[in-house]
Amino acid sequence: MRFPLISRIFLFIAMFLFAVATFLRMLFAVWDFTSLFYLFSFFVCLFLSLILDIKGYYNLLTLKSTKRGLSYAGSMLLLLIALFAINFGLSYVPKKIDVSESSAFTLTPLSKSVAKSFTDKVEFIYLQIPKAGSKETDDRVKGSIQLYEDENPKIVFRKANLLLHPEMVKEFDLKDQEEALFVKYKERKERFYKTDENNITQALLRLLKGRKTIYFSVGLGEPTIDNERPRGLVNLKTEVERLFYDVQPIHLESENLPKDAAALILIGPEKDIPIRVQEKIFDYFMAGGRVFMAFDPLNEMNANAFIQRFGVQIEKGIVHQEQSLLANLGSHVVTGLVKDPKHPVVADLQSQSPIMFYVTGALSILPGHEGKVTPLIISPKTAVLRAGYTKQDKFLKNGPFNLIVEVKNDKGGEVFIADDSDIFANQFLYQHANPSLMFNLFSYLSKDEDIVGKSDHKSSSNQFLVTDIQFKMYIGLFIIPLPILLFSAGAFLWFRRRWL
Repeated sequence: MRFPLISRIFLFIAMFLFAVATFLRMLFAVWDFTSLFYLFSFFVCLFLSLILDIKGYYNLLTLKSTKRGLSYAGSMLLLLIALFAINFGLSYVPKKIDVSESSAFTLTPLSKSVAKSFTDKVEFIYLQIPKAGSKETDDRVKGSIQLYEDENPKIVFRKANLLLHPEMVKEFDLKDQEEALFVKYKERKERFYKTDENNITQALLRLLKGRKTIYFSVGLGEPTIDNERPRGLVNLKTEVERLFYDVQPIHLESENLPKDAAALILIGPEKDIPIRVQEKIFDYFMAGGRVFMAFDPLNEMNANAFIQRFGVQIEKGIVHQEQSLLANLGSHVVTGLVKDPKHPVVADLQSQSPIMFYVTGALSILPGHEGKVTPLIISPKTAVLRAGYTKQDKFLKNGPFNLIVEVKNDKGGEVFIADDSDIFANQFLYQHANPSLMFNLFSYLSKDEDIVGKSDHKSSSNQFLVTDIQFKMYIGLFIIPLPILLFSAGAFLWFRRRWL
């Protein structure tokens, strides 16, 4: 029994599904699950169409619609084969255009220039331990590196299973069960933690320009970078070096800050800061330098008078979180919340655990200051300021309070001030989101986040990346001529049947 109408409906559906499958294959240059689903659906509908009208298809294939050449059905089949062949060949053409919003999937001119600067082999190495969800991560990493491979054939990507290559754990100084991303050039290597363009280009530029040095102030009673005690900073030094920065102590009373200083760190001084040291820090800031300073809120030294030059003042007292999320650690532990989620130092901390402060004070912003002062981390509204460490001490005021603030000037100088000298100490560095804050802050201080510049890239949920030739061929060989061919062939067939 024949069902010609239903057969034709299934045929039209099959042609539509085929067009969608081919379109997706052209766009993404790979047969992914979505395109394969549409292709499978095409064969199902085509099969149903054949079953419902086998005799009709037999008549069509044997129809002598032309005196020479192929029949109508044969021509259509050859057209489809040609489209498949063209699409498959063009998937190997590396030239691309990006029609997403703000070119979200194309490298900036600076990144392209950096990628092309290498004349010898550059190897991106992804050290991983296979587990559930690894494929998704693998695809994301490889896709990010592919943009750089397209710009320079000297750039290659390699994935290594640490379970099969345990010697690489020692070679790249990894912890147990730790995965990592490195880029290696000649005898040098750089580590990066994120697969966005900014971080990858940063790593490449560090290979080209050399490592940066971050200086830690000593001589004022600060916890030293080699101190392994709970309030020491040896863990911070280790992590900063693992980010491939050099770490050096500096005695500002007798030494001048070198020109190669990427940033200056002053954590927990217990002595008065000499005027000549204050002037060196302030001059460095005014000349465009970047500084992080953290103080003990109950220290009676002259830090308060010093930081007032930056438009910030330390309020007397200790911040207590009355209903603390971290109450089991004591009332002097305070949750730090992000105030300005657009700032790169804290932009990716929203979904993570809060920052943990241990014995922190409050910072207030002085009116009329020339620089721009911005609170970055604040306490919850439930926090209160008390005169001392216990809840029995005199109540001073209700929160929220500024815990970390940023001060900027028009020369590019920036100072980050925290009223907690222990936030990055050995015993607190790995608590909650503190390590993420540390990584972001030190990357920002050393200006790594500025390497690509404030590009106009915007995130987009839909990737629409095609090669230039693919797009032109798709318009020229599929969108325009195929409907014309279908209409012309149908009209010719109708005319032959009707009049000849």
